Amino acid sequence: MVDTLQFTISEYELDNGKLRDRRWQARREASWNVFILKHRKDDKMRIRLLGHEAERGAVVELSAPKFMYGSNLYELTEEDLPIFCSQLKASLHEVGINTDETAIREAKLGKLHYCRNIPLQIDTLKLLGDLHQLSTQSKSSSYFRPYEKVAGRTGCKIGERTASGSIDVGLYDKVAELESHNILEAHEALDKYKVNFPGLELIRFEVQMTGQRTIMRAIKQATGENWPSVTLEKAWRNEVAKVLLQKKFISCFQGPLSRLFASTDSDYSLLQHGEDLELLGLMYL
Repeated sequence: MVDTLQFTISEYELDNGKLRDRRWQARREASWNVFILKHRKDDKMRIRLLGHEAERGAVVELSAPKFMYGSNLYELTEEDLPIFCSQLKASLHEVGINTDETAIREAKLGKLHYCRNIPLQIDTLKLLGDLHQLSTQSKSSSYFRPYEKVAGRTGCKIGERTASGSIDVGLYDKVAELESHNILEAHEALDKYKVNFPGLELIRFEVQMTGQRTIMRAIKQATGENWPSVTLEKAWRNEVAKVLLQKKFISCFQGPLSRLFASTDSDYSLLQHGEDLELLGLMYL
């Protein structure tokens, strides 16, 4: 259920020898030294080191399933967290950042994407095509718009910008996206999916949150849990991800999508697809 993450590790030691020996892609961004570490030939893990000791922190940004298995089609659960921490600790050590798994688990999140794959009948994807055509950009803090075509996605985003971050709810054709990627691991993952779900298409549902305060508020609204901060370990829990995904999925159809169905001249089949999608989505979320 966990995909893209950005988190700050506060407890670590730098091995300057390894840092100098590595062929980093480095640049300055204000008080930051920015390094790009290539974990695989076709994938990147972004590491940023604060330039001032008073603001010490190693900020890591990556797609957890891509980091572990080469494709974000795979859905991670809390059982994958120990493996992730072990692999990340080893990868950081290779480039001269020495930390332990406890520090990784306690790292504070600045970005958190939850996701779920929903297998559907092929004709149900008509809904995504209709939504893609009907989506419009709003000038307010809330918006409803299509996904960018460059990613090979057909679908829409429903989101809201806040002073402390943003929340985007995305619904798109995952098969189309993976087929547009020239990455071996992505195609291998897709082949496995087609074997397990023959004749079915795949819609991807994502909740994309940025900003520590925004993530805390979203989790509190969904679960009732009031945390002083959101750490990697807390956010990786299955029950937290599942409840938040379910509530955001329902709110999509009771809110902006319902208004879209009511205001459009599309035929009844569009609304019927929407009802089918909601029921099937709740089965898999």
